[in-house]
Amino acid sequence: IFDLNTSSYDDNGINTNTSCGECGKAFTNESARIKHETTAHRHIGNLVCGRCGLNFSSKTMLDKHERSAHTVDIYTCKYCPSTFHS
Repeated sequence: IFDLNTSSYDDNGINTNTSCGECGKAFTNESARIKHETTAHRHIGNLVCGRCGLNFSSKTMLDKHERSAHTVDIYTCKYCPSTFHS
């Protein structure tokens, strides 16, 4: 049962009780948050990202994180040799 008296909301109206305690990612419901925390942050195997220190429960999750969080796309100007990072 959802109880407004025990729930807290941030300035954007997001229920902070459904935010991940480790990374702050917001979820629409408690079960989604729990699933995220048990798959993304459980320290089984203790796989740590070498760039930011986040822990992951599987090599697949670590690889996915590294591709999405730490990959920088470089674009080259078509009119000059300048390059730009996304």
